[in-house]
Amino acid sequence: MRLRKGVFVSVVLMMLASLLLVAPAASGDSHIDCDDAYVKVHGPWIKVLPTGVDDTQNLQCAFDLAGTMPWAKVKLIAGDYYTGFLEAEDVTLLLHGAGMGKTTVYTLPAGLDCAAWAALSGGPPNLLTFVSSDVAVVGITFGIGGDAPCATPWDGFEDNGFGFEERSIVAIAAAERLRLDEACPAGVDHSLRVFDVAVVSEFPDFTADFSVYKNYLAGVFVGRLADPFMCPDTWLHGDVVVMGSHFSGNGVSLSLNITEDSKVLVGGNKPWMANTFDDVGFGVRMSNHNNSDLRIKGNHINDAHWWGIFVISDEGIEISGDEPSKVLIAKNRIRAIDNADGIGVIDLGPETVQKPIFDTRIMYNTIEMVQTDFNGIVGLGTDGLIKGNRIFGESFSGILLDGISFDYDEDGIPDFEYTSQGWHIVKNNLKGMEPYFADIFLTPWTEKNYVKCMCRHDTVIDFGVDNVLRNCTLIDPPPEEPEAALQFAPAEATPAFERAMKPGYVWTFER
Repeated sequence: MRLRKGVFVSVVLMMLASLLLVAPAASGDSHIDCDDAYVKVHGPWIKVLPTGVDDTQNLQCAFDLAGTMPWAKVKLIAGDYYTGFLEAEDVTLLLHGAGMGKTTVYTLPAGLDCAAWAALSGGPPNLLTFVSSDVAVVGITFGIGGDAPCATPWDGFEDNGFGFEERSIVAIAAAERLRLDEACPAGVDHSLRVFDVAVVSEFPDFTADFSVYKNYLAGVFVGRLADPFMCPDTWLHGDVVVMGSHFSGNGVSLSLNITEDSKVLVGGNKPWMANTFDDVGFGVRMSNHNNSDLRIKGNHINDAHWWGIFVISDEGIEISGDEPSKVLIAKNRIRAIDNADGIGVIDLGPETVQKPIFDTRIMYNTIEMVQTDFNGIVGLGTDGLIKGNRIFGESFSGILLDGISFDYDEDGIPDFEYTSQGWHIVKNNLKGMEPYFADIFLTPWTEKNYVKCMCRHDTVIDFGVDNVLRNCTLIDPPPEEPEAALQFAPAEATPAFERAMKPGYVWTFER
């Protein structure tokens, strides 16, 4: 199976001149004047030197030059860069630093004008925005520093309990720009590859209480810069690869949404492909995918506060694919704390389109639950396999299947629209579990699921209908001591991977 190089489609996009310190040049302009003391051009190579003060104009000028070339390499030397908002449209570009921890791009110390951005576009502002482009970002650390990423608070998000409040920002985005008053476009093609990149939150008032903090940061974002329900028939077409990178202190490290006929690979089969996540809200969050191939493999997620990995199909999204999107979540190591589940897949297909949206495989992951009242793995919807996972520690349950509800009665009691069914739960290692309920918990809104326990000591509570249990014990969970915390080493980069990060490289990998 191969990742295809995208075919670019020109899309008319709005200008955000008020957010940029230099107006972008028109595509195809053969002559763009940059400050030659800091922007050096040799063929397709564009080197940008740091000024030590404000590099926004020089970096934007380099992106504008790249837009006039068939493909370009913008190189940032070792050192510190300070910038405001940057964006490029319809470019084929390799943005290359000297390496993670050597080249660092910071937000301007005084903060950015996020309120002006929010007045023109939906969603959080992006430090780097690539629209309808084929882009690789390699060897850079992004530090969101200063008093805050945004100069003043803004009402870009209503607080929904996940910290989507004020002073929000995204480090790298491959996105469709849609003004709140614009008509829906037909779609946008994109390709984004990220390797040897770090996105680090450096907010001085950052707190691990993710439910209330007001400095929200996403590391990598793919999707629409507006309410996803505004244009339910509009999708992004292209491929996303995120490997060998590190995310720390992010509300959502990777937010990958609104893709169709796409391939998304986070991590991979080799150790150097793994991404690491430390002290994050979500490690990986994916939503609203149509006829796509989603693979999250071999990553290390330490101290996830909301979800380690979360995949959902939102209600109301129109799904046109004949086959469900393939979801493979395999060989990840997750440490979930506070109010966190390890892995969750929610498939609203039977409610929205009368067929599954996801074909889910959750396999051979290691999940440690640390003093949390949540679950190791959560499955809601249909047609899933949960196999060979090792789950241990203190939790509500090791594996939970539940129904999906949209409505509540006048007393606040949920009215469950449909049950979870068709799941296979087999060969999971639940030794060392200290669940509040049971190792495996099937709620009253489950039916026709198959559970085969690895040993008879695995406890199951089954409130569902016609669930089939094999080799399990239906008893209340006894108290057990949690095992020691896992320690995960960070992934190592490899210089040989630089060649594969060049735009247009064709990826091949086995499922």
